[in-house]
Order: sequence, then structure tokens, then C-alpha cells
Amino acid sequence: MRADSINEAERPYGVDEMKRPKGVTIIALWCYLVCACIVAYLLAGGDADKSFGTTMVLIFVIEFALGTGLWKMRNWARISAVIVIAINFVTSLVFDFGWPYHPALSASGILVQLVIAIVALIFLIYLLLPQTKAAFRSVQSHQSKGTN
Repeated sequence: MRADSINEAERPYGVDEMKRPKGVTIIALWCYLVCACIVAYLLAGGDADKSFGTTMVLIFVIEFALGTGLWKMRNWARISAVIVIAINFVTSLVFDFGWPYHPALSASGILVQLVIAIVALIFLIYLLLPQTKAAFRSVQSHQSKGTN
């Protein structure tokens, strides 16, 4: 029996209308991890370049909003995350092939970019799965009915 077909009196204690899928939780926590890394970087002195610091703050705001939206199962966050992750995937691949060429891009730097690209691809595929979309739709329908 589906949880949304059970009225409030019949619902067992502690059962939510819709639990957040583990994959969504992992992606939301990843967003918060990125935020923590940015804060640590900025507190450690970061880069003296003010425009880079401003970019890092902007990335922090975006990642925090995405993490919070995904945590709360908001479909706007899923769609936005797909866009941000796709951009991340493409830029990781671009840097893997060294364009624009940067002599400081070492083998370990290329490996890190490759790992980032693989993680981004996994997250992207997961967020586009029909089951993941359905989980967000289910939560949205519960919220619109006022059962949240």
C-alpha cells in the first residue's frame, strides 16, 4: 500500500509521506561539503585575487542553495543541480584536455579533474533517472495538498 493512500490516523508512527532518496541525500551533502571547502579555503587566506574570492562566494551561495533545496526535495533544486552539474562536467573535461593549456596542470591535477568529471556524470545521470524525478514529483504533490 502506498504511503499517500493511508490517511493520517492509519499511518504508522514515524512514517513520512515520502522519504528522501539516499542518492539525493548524498548529492545534498556533497553540496554542503563544497561549501565547507570554500569556507576553509577563504579562511586560510585563499587567493589574493579579489575577483576569484568573489567567484568563490558566489559558488558558495549557489551550492548552499542547491544543497538546501535538494535536502528539502524541491524540484527547482533538482533542475538547477542538473544544470550546474552539467556545466561542472563539461568544464572538468575541458581542463582534463588542458584547454586552455596551463603548464601548472600536473598529472595529479588532471586526475582530480577526471574524478570530478566522473562524480558529476554519476550525479547527473542519477538526477535524470525517472525514479528520481518521480520522488520529487511525489513530494511536490504532497506539499501542494498541504500534507507536508
